[in-house]
Amino acid sequence: MSFWKKIFSFKNKNINRMADSQYEDREEIQWDDILLKRENVNIHDEFQRKQYVEGCLEQMMDAEKELHQLNYEYSVVTSHLTDIEELEALPQAMYDDIRETASQVVKIEHDQEVYHKNSHMEDIQFERMQQMEDEVESGIENLKKAEEFHKLVKSDLRKLNGEKKAYQFRKSELEEDVDGYTGMAKICFGAMALCLVVLLILQITLELDARLGYVLMVCVMALVIVNFYIRYNDAQKELVKVEREINRIIIASNRVKIRYVNNKNLLDYLKLKYKVENAKELAKNWEDYQTEKKERELLEQAELDYTFYQKELLKKLRRSRVKDTSVWLHQAAAIVNPKEMVELRHQLIGRRQALRQQMDHNRKLASSSKEELKDISQNYPQYAEEILKLMSKYEAAES
Repeated sequence: MSFWKKIFSFKNKNINRMADSQYEDREEIQWDDILLKRENVNIHDEFQRKQYVEGCLEQMMDAEKELHQLNYEYSVVTSHLTDIEELEALPQAMYDDIRETASQVVKIEHDQEVYHKNSHMEDIQFERMQQMEDEVESGIENLKKAEEFHKLVKSDLRKLNGEKKAYQFRKSELEEDVDGYTGMAKICFGAMALCLVVLLILQITLELDARLGYVLMVCVMALVIVNFYIRYNDAQKELVKVEREINRIIIASNRVKIRYVNNKNLLDYLKLKYKVENAKELAKNWEDYQTEKKERELLEQAELDYTFYQKELLKKLRRSRVKDTSVWLHQAAAIVNPKEMVELRHQLIGRRQALRQQMDHNRKLASSSKEELKDISQNYPQYAEEILKLMSKYEAAES
């Protein structure tokens, strides 16, 4: 297929180039400018004579070479125009059959063009997903579960950390209370000792009856000491409980941290395995892969259909009187669309006209060179043999 495309592309490029160059020549170069002129040439000077004759020969040979190429291009364009006439002259049923096959070729070409214009998954990523096709869905589930468990573990760690800080704060409060009760008890004992001394001094110096004072002091101090003792014991008991809770939280945190580390390792492994950042990305890749797989399968089938319909088109064109059937594989749109066929005809006519003009120019060029050499031989017969030898030399070199 690509071979015929290259051939046809080469032909079109040559024809376009020749047509374009012809128009450029008409605009920039006049016919008289490309002819060799004998006005300023001294024919009797051997160097000038030889140079001029060789120029005429070279111009003649170049024109004949160009004519050969132009004749080939002209025959190609004419053959293509003849094929258009042959197609249009076909019976309607036969032409409709060819058009139907050509429309299939055009449709597939359009679908292929649309496919290649759209963005697609890179081949490396597609192949990687293809290798893991059987395990991707389970991988998405595993990654989702691992991510959800990761969130739960982090939430548990935050809760445990919050509880631990609350218990640690309560522990510091209880330790302060215990220290406070101990200090207050010491103060009370000191105050009791001071009261005993005062009562003792009053009893000795003033001979007062201090028994009631002793009783009151002992009762008050007993009540205070008992109160402090009860509070101290309660604080100690609560402190023990708090320390137990802190130890429990630390043990639970350690277990959760182990789970967190294991879960983190699993997550890292799954991300590395599937080359994604999360389950959402893997699910998106899987969805893109499934779409891409279907499109590639359709494209593969389209390529098979494309080859089939091209062969069918060639068979049907061969049954008609079309000569260059392979050209129409890449101009199927012109068979389907009459407007494109008209446009193609106009282009070919324009190219053939440009080729004909170029051929006329080269014929005139070759003819003028021959006439010039003939005229020199007739007007200067003494150099006729020399000119003949130069012509033979050029003809031998060209052959």
